[in-house]
Amino acid sequence: MIAQTWHALSPPPQDCPLAFCDGASVHDTDSVVVNYRFFNTTTKLSVMHFNPAQRWYYFPEMTADEFILFKGYDSEVCCNAKAAHAAFDNRRAYPNAKPRVSVEGRFLVYFA
Repeated sequence: MIAQTWHALSPPPQDCPLAFCDGASVHDTDSVVVNYRFFNTTTKLSVMHFNPAQRWYYFPEMTADEFILFKGYDSEVCCNAKAAHAAFDNRRAYPNAKPRVSVEGRFLVYFA
């Protein structure tokens, strides 16, 4: 399993907050696996297609004492949540938003 964390270090509101899609609203055809080349490494990523049935949520006012924990991957097919997430430009809603400074952590979890 891959557990992921995201933490805003800049004061709210941030210009590019993190958004999450409700996994129950993601259809199997919404996600496409692509090969992504980064330096000398190739990895597989899922890319989302727009679907008006998707339900997206975001946290525009995250403070330094909050963080988000979510499951990014699980090898058990029945437990593999569709954790679609992305940052987006939110300066129309908050014209004076601070530039986002954040940190993300990914943790590999093994069960024996």
